[in-house]
Amino acid sequence: MIIDSATLLRSEGPVPLLLALATDTGVTAYSAWPEAVETGEAAEVLANLEPLILGREPLEHGALWERMALTVDWRHEPEPAAAAALSVLDLALWQLAALQASLPLYALLGGRYFPRCDTYVSLTPERKQASQSPPGGVRITDSSPARALQSAEELRRRWGDQIRLFLQFSEPASDFDDALRLALRAQATETFWILDLLPVEAAAEYRDLGRQVEVPLGAGARALGLQAFRRLLTEGAVDLLGVDLRRCGGLTGARQIATFAAAEAVPVALLGGDWPVDQLLVLHLASTSGIYLPVVRPDDAPGGMPFAHENGFVTLDNGPLSPAPGSLAAYAPV
Repeated sequence: MIIDSATLLRSEGPVPLLLALATDTGVTAYSAWPEAVETGEAAEVLANLEPLILGREPLEHGALWERMALTVDWRHEPEPAAAAALSVLDLALWQLAALQASLPLYALLGGRYFPRCDTYVSLTPERKQASQSPPGGVRITDSSPARALQSAEELRRRWGDQIRLFLQFSEPASDFDDALRLALRAQATETFWILDLLPVEAAAEYRDLGRQVEVPLGAGARALGLQAFRRLLTEGAVDLLGVDLRRCGGLTGARQIATFAAAEAVPVALLGGDWPVDQLLVLHLASTSGIYLPVVRPDDAPGGMPFAHENGFVTLDNGPLSPAPGSLAAYAPV
């Protein structure tokens, strides 16, 4: 199996931009770009990285990742589009490597430690599934912290201790006092943890906030480059790291970050956007170690995949890492 093309696919749907990584055998892997990356930016950085992987086997993904990481300066602070390109290419390479090896992905990642994975339904202003039935775990995301906290309070009143609540802020609080107010309000709802309440570079503020609240604080979903994650860890700023596979260097980058986090006994919350295949990759990685906390649910994503649930847990199988039938119909090459 040899990689012979990397193509951008565009749609007007909820996951607007995909990478299609094709091989000479006709097998293609698909991964999603972060929504913030424009098509032109993605095309430019992909053109720089594509020559590093063409003509190579997917099972060389480790060496290929190193070449790409050096090119985008991953260990320091890459540009957002470059970090995204490294990440989505790595995710696609791992998918192809599992197919080339004829093994489930978790076997290539070190073997399955957990047969089941904890999962979270995502609650946004546009999607209200979590308010319909007790789902086990709910991730609440909103550009408005006030709306997010209101949703958390409503869910707690409705379902009591039947659900775990996790708050993720797409924008940080306006200042430290605002962050403290929000954290105390979240603490009153018995929120499991809060992610990205302050800017990722605000290590000292995170440390000060942690002294005044009991709710666990996390950061990192907006971080770019290994140095940003190491700074959060070495300064003891957070109780957990948030790692978005579409920005953190993919599965390979997440495993590097987890190595540093494990040394500090800090868990890693894994996120994967709205593309169901990427969410499935999150679960495969999470199943390999207790350091990971997956915050996804593939059948909750647009065009999701069918999974059996039991009290908010999903059991992984050896099925293919492929999009659901028909989920690519709306996409066309850029």
